[in-house]
Amino acid sequence: MAASLASTGIRAHFVHAAEWAHGDYGKAERARDVVVLVSHSGRTNECVEAAAHLKSVGVNVISITGNEESPLARVSDVSISYRLIVKEPLGTLPTSSLLLQEMIVNGVVRELVQRRRFARKNFLRNHPGGSVGETLRRDD
Repeated sequence: MAASLASTGIRAHFVHAAEWAHGDYGKAERARDVVVLVSHSGRTNECVEAAAHLKSVGVNVISITGNEESPLARVSDVSISYRLIVKEPLGTLPTSSLLLQEMIVNGVVRELVQRRRFARKNFLRNHPGGSVGETLRRDD
């Protein structure tokens, strides 16, 4: 998510949930900052604690969970939830849940690109390399 947002002109950083309490709270400390926390169960202690702390300093918290009644969903300003209709392999191996989370993240990025009217020329400026950059240059 962070890479996609950054390539579309939105300042973004990836922070592992366990790193917030070890100095990374300084990366999000303003009311205009938004943090997205992802946890299938919505009970991951590091995510729930990070959400509570970030909210206490005025940061906006969005969660993506598979449990709309979870502690993470309840503490978040906005919660996007999904429901698995198949069981994970081994009962807990995150495969289907990761696919759903990725779909939600990409849907959010797509919506932000459209709402902000982010142009191809700007995308090329932020992503000049690889086949994406080559395609953008060729089609420009």
